[in-house]
Amino acid sequence: MAQPTPLAPPRLSDSKPAAAHMLLYRAYVTNKLHLGMKGGLNSRRSPVHNKWENIIPYALILFVIANYTITMGFKGLVLSASLGIGVGLFVIPRWIMNKVRRRAVTYAFGSAEGWDELWRFGGLSMRLAEHPEITCDSPDGDWQAFATQNLSELA
Repeated sequence: MAQPTPLAPPRLSDSKPAAAHMLLYRAYVTNKLHLGMKGGLNSRRSPVHNKWENIIPYALILFVIANYTITMGFKGLVLSASLGIGVGLFVIPRWIMNKVRRRAVTYAFGSAEGWDELWRFGGLSMRLAEHPEITCDSPDGDWQAFATQNLSELA
């Protein structure tokens, strides 16, 4: 299995959002912060959405079903549709969300502006690893206050 690429530190800036963003980054890479992604990140309005990831796998399933139906008749239709439906309902959505999550983490920790954009979009949630009851959810939560109140020991 391939190892994930290390997350690059965010660009440095002297602003208050950048300082809070750096706290979040440090907490995330040291596993003190758990970051949750919401399914809405895979919508067309999301900055981390890729429409081809949502089209090509399903188009391939339809192609395989059509091919087996033409070459094998009804048996081919039943077999390929059964397998295609299983893959289309269980495998492909997990694969897509895994890719969206990787892009979202890179985008969010690339800059405070990227984090803020995903936060305003409503695609992120976070909780402390040691105290899972302490959470902050987008877009209503104040991520800067959460970072400065709960993660200031990482500065």
